[in-house]
Amino acid sequence: MLDDTQSGGPTCAETLAEVAAQVLEEAAFIFTEPMESAPPTDPTLQGSLDFNGSDGGQLLMFAPPDFGIKLAANLLGVDPDDEMVSTHAADAMGEMLNILSGVLLERWHGPQASCQLGVPQVTTVTAQLALAATQKATCCVSLMADDEHPIQLAVILAK
Repeated sequence: MLDDTQSGGPTCAETLAEVAAQVLEEAAFIFTEPMESAPPTDPTLQGSLDFNGSDGGQLLMFAPPDFGIKLAANLLGVDPDDEMVSTHAADAMGEMLNILSGVLLERWHGPQASCQLGVPQVTTVTAQLALAATQKATCCVSLMADDEHPIQLAVILAK
């Protein structure tokens, strides 16, 4: 269930923050802390992944371009200064969206739920466009990575 507050369970935002922190730590060795809000950087990487199933919608991730480089380096197990890292920042964010959405959908709907994931899309956008996207969100969380990169995650449910 996406928002289980009536039965004393977590909200959409609480689950999103918990899953994001866990996945970033376990998959990419990136430790995060929740924060009130993180204004998007300009420019910012925007990753999006559509999903369908019991609930349809989109998972969004916003982070500075330098975060994409750190994410790629950590997922690939190489130094952030390695030549190949900058060319894989978008792919790393897309892969992180795949992992996050899989864990989120299982948490919300159980391991037997039937869900389909789209292909992750990663682009560079302005802070203004990122802010507009998060304002449409069903839930949104802001995290600060251990290297001081702000990260925003948002879920937009289809109506």
